[in-house]
Amino acid sequence: MSSIIEAVNQLWYNSILDLDIDFLNQKIGFKTISIDNGIKKYHSVNISFFSELMWISWQNDVTLNECKYLEMTSISECDIKLSSKNKWISQFENQFNLAIEIWSKVLLINAERITIDGIDYILKE
Repeated sequence: MSSIIEAVNQLWYNSILDLDIDFLNQKIGFKTISIDNGIKKYHSVNISFFSELMWISWQNDVTLNECKYLEMTSISECDIKLSSKNKWISQFENQFNLAIEIWSKVLLINAERITIDGIDYILKE
């Protein structure tokens, strides 16, 4: 893959086989599979050195463990800055450079690096 855009585009609509979030070591790992014309392709995604995470879910939406399978609907590099009227929350950066949509939910992440199928990409700050 020559660019991060090409790398993440191959992950859209993949089924998620495994998801691991390790707060202590600042790592998030996904194992996914795509099936195109009966051909299965497995992918590994590792996000490292994250400083902020935010999980957003629609109100009254099903939980992830209620789903028969999980889909990585989209994954994109982004530039999101959230603000809050809450004094305590506003002390944090609330800035994210990666968005991963899983069904009707989104995981916003501020991380230094993403590794897709063994290839490292530095994320924009």
